[in-house]
Amino acid sequence: MDCKECVFAEWYTTSESMILNESNFIVGKKPPCLVQTGCKCGRIKVFEKRGEASMTVGKPYYGLTKFCNAYRTKEWQEKQDKPVLEALQQEVKPLFGIAVYDHPDRTLEDLQRTVDSILATEYQRNKIKVILSTFKDRGINAVANIVNNMQNSDSGIKNSSAAFQVIDHSYVRDSEAFKKLVQATYFVNIKSGSELPPKIFDDIDCSLNEKLERIVMFEGDGFSVINRKVVTDLYLKFGNYDQMVDYIRQHSQEQGVYKKYEEKK
Repeated sequence: MDCKECVFAEWYTTSESMILNESNFIVGKKPPCLVQTGCKCGRIKVFEKRGEASMTVGKPYYGLTKFCNAYRTKEWQEKQDKPVLEALQQEVKPLFGIAVYDHPDRTLEDLQRTVDSILATEYQRNKIKVILSTFKDRGINAVANIVNNMQNSDSGIKNSSAAFQVIDHSYVRDSEAFKKLVQATYFVNIKSGSELPPKIFDDIDCSLNEKLERIVMFEGDGFSVINRKVVTDLYLKFGNYDQMVDYIRQHSQEQGVYKKYEEKK
C-alpha cells in the first residue's frame, strides 16, 4: 500500500525548475509538484527506521510494505463530525474481549477480586466487553449480583454478562465464552483470582498505534492477551484454549512478537 490518497500524508510544493539538455541549454521548465514529507500521525519515521517505508523514482509519496491502520481517504474525512485525528484515534483504539475463567477451587471472593481489577482498568468503557465463565454451584444469584454491579457501578462496563458451565468440557466452555467476544481486537483470558494491571489496555493501545509494535501476545500473571485473528486461525487445531496459548507463546517468542507484561512503576 502507499500514502498517496491518505488524508494524513504531509506534503510540500517544490519550486519551479529549469530542464537542461546535455549542453546545459534550457529546454523547458519543470512545474511545481507535491512531494510527501511525512505523516500527521508520526508513523512514516517509524516505518522508515524499520525499512517498511520508502520512495521510488517517479512516485513522490511513500510506499509501505506493511498495512497501516491509519490510512484514511478524503471520503472518510468528509463524513467526520470531529477533528480527524481524534476520530482516527477512536477508530483504531482496540476493543478488548475479556473472558474470566472461574474454577471450583476458587472462591467467590477470588472472582470478585478479578472483576474489581477489570473495573479498575483505565480504559474507555465501550472498548471493553466481559464474560464471566463460571458454574452453577457458584450460585446464580451471587454471580448475577457481580454482573449487575459490574454494569452499574460508577466505573461500570455495560457490555458484561455471565455464562454457566453445564458440561465440563474445555471446547464447549471456550466456544461459549469467546463467541460473545468475536468483535474484539484482542481476546483476554484471565483466571479467577488473578488481577489485571490498571494501565494494561492503554499500554497495549500505545504499543499497537503509537510504537507500531507487532506484538501477537501479551502475558502477565494469570492472564493472556492475544490478537483475535491469531486465535481464530489456530483454535480449531487444538480445541483447547490453554493448549493453544502454550503454542502461541512458544512461536511468538521465537518470532519476536511476544511481550511479557510488566506494570510500570
